[in-house]
Amino acid sequence: MAPLHSLPRAPKGLPLLGHALPLMRDPLSFVKSLRRSGELVRVSAGGMQIL
Repeated sequence: MAPLHSLPRAPKGLPLLGHALPLMRDPLSFVKSLRRSGELVRVSAGGMQIL
């Protein structure tokens, strides 16, 4: 398995908050939008990495 840092990161993350805002605002649309980034992407929320 590839190391986490080699996986593509989901676009439009903010410093410190990461992807927390789009996840809270419209989680289903955000998760559906991740398909464009690849099969497995990194998402961050408050400093934590989520796969």
